[in-house]
Amino acid sequence: MGTRRYASRACHQMKEQGRKDDVESWCYMVLDIFDEKCIPWRELKENDETFRMKVTESGC
Repeated sequence: MGTRRYASRACHQMKEQGRKDDVESWCYMVLDIFDEKCIPWRELKENDETFRMKVTESGC
């Protein structure tokens, strides 16, 4: 999977990934660089919980 913090939602679901997933991951990285508090799942260790937060939390 790579880095859980920046993985796209499709990656968490083990779905085929494309350019949109690259953009989603890039957005997570940029947000994290500029404001560490912007990504609420930053310190989570479980894949399922991280995915749930990516689906339900808006982040910033």
